[in-house]
Amino acid sequence: MLKREEIVGLLIGLLVVMLVTWITLPTEKELEHNAECVAYCKNKIKKGDSDVVIYSSFTYVKAVSACYEECIEEKNENSD
Repeated sequence: MLKREEIVGLLIGLLVVMLVTWITLPTEKELEHNAECVAYCKNKIKKGDSDVVIYSSFTYVKAVSACYEECIEEKNENSD
């Protein structure tokens, strides 16, 4: 059986983890921008506007990921 001090320690640890998780969650504005970047990149890849030739699902995911990183970097540069 757990002792009272162990239970208190577990509860404090749980509270700290929940607090850190809550602090690091993205804001609504960031979520909207991320969704816009993903939609933009999917359309860009689908239309063939990228330099990458899609042979498999792996190359598709890699191309979308690269485009997404560029979109996020552009957002960060514009916000500075």
